[in-house]
Amino acid sequence: MSKDSNKDPLRARKPRTGLVDALAAYDETRRRGADPTSACDREALDAAGEGQRFDRAKQCIDLLAAACPRQSPAEHCTTDGCETCPDSANPAPVLDPPLGQFGPFELHEVLGIGGMGTVYKAWDSARRQIVAVKVVAPQYAADISVMARYRREMAAGGAIRHPHLRACLAAEVIDGKHCLVMEYIDGNDLSVIVARRGALAVPDACEVVRQAAEALHFAHCRGLVHRDVKPSNLILDHAGRVKVLDLGLALLRSSLAHRPHAHDADEAGSVTSPGQILGTADFMAPEQALEPHAVDARTDVYALGCTLYYLLAGRPPFSGAEFDTPGKKMVAHVTRPLPPLAESKREIPLPLWSVIDRATAKVPDHRLGNAAMLAVALKPLSAGSALSQLD
Repeated sequence: MSKDSNKDPLRARKPRTGLVDALAAYDETRRRGADPTSACDREALDAAGEGQRFDRAKQCIDLLAAACPRQSPAEHCTTDGCETCPDSANPAPVLDPPLGQFGPFELHEVLGIGGMGTVYKAWDSARRQIVAVKVVAPQYAADISVMARYRREMAAGGAIRHPHLRACLAAEVIDGKHCLVMEYIDGNDLSVIVARRGALAVPDACEVVRQAAEALHFAHCRGLVHRDVKPSNLILDHAGRVKVLDLGLALLRSSLAHRPHAHDADEAGSVTSPGQILGTADFMAPEQALEPHAVDARTDVYALGCTLYYLLAGRPPFSGAEFDTPGKKMVAHVTRPLPPLAESKREIPLPLWSVIDRATAKVPDHRLGNAAMLAVALKPLSAGSALSQLD
């Protein structure tokens, strides 16, 4: 890895290193079931000016652990799109609404179940086309911040159109349930493809990320930062076209810039509050873990670099028994370079290593400056790709 990727400001002076050590101790103590607050010297952190940063990062660890807890082999996670946990073996959830008629939609099948709701494949009788309908989970129906997030998803997705972004068509309330109507994409997400086929060939992996980078640069130029780029949020259609999903996690940077200290979703234009963390531990940039409100387009570049690593390796950068909690993964992204892929059975070109290295530098200023630069760097490495054959 390059020297730049190791120039981590969190390790440049003792108080910063103390912050990382405290977070690692907090996560390990939490994992053992003991009182995690006893694992660190809060007074020393406050004295070093790191108390607030520790609290924000600690909150990220707690929320990530709640969303995707450490499990024994007999236990399974039901988090949609989780690259950390094994597939769910739990009984099928009760659908609300059930398959069948739902307002103007005929719900045909479930495409995915996430923490905030269920996505259905449906026939839209008004538009006379197949669509994807995301229905907010009942327990969130009265949550103002969740509804604000869904309104922003429609505003974000509906305001921009790009060949590699899934389009949002409408936001509706049907039988008291809030839902989004979105473009239906006939294909599979990249986590499913890798699980089925294994690591991708170099040209295919580069072309997937190149297309996603073009789409994200388009969004970034319009004030949107995705903040949850990962293989399960990239879907490949049967024509070999990649589409980026879930702009609902996008941070409206233009709104936040006017009120940088506001935390309320409606006031600040942000889709996070002090009690939320948006992102996935396997692909989360260091600054996103420690300063959730200080992300920018380079945060997505980091996640794209980690996604490229995943496509080439068949696994996330920090995986295995050593990184068995979301907190450990988060701390690893803050403190460690991505592990080399020496065990890969295929030869990885040196220029590709350089691209991954520059995309995943710990310090944003040391990264590729934007997603367009990543797309340009990957174009020659994508020669010979055949994404339509990955179906």
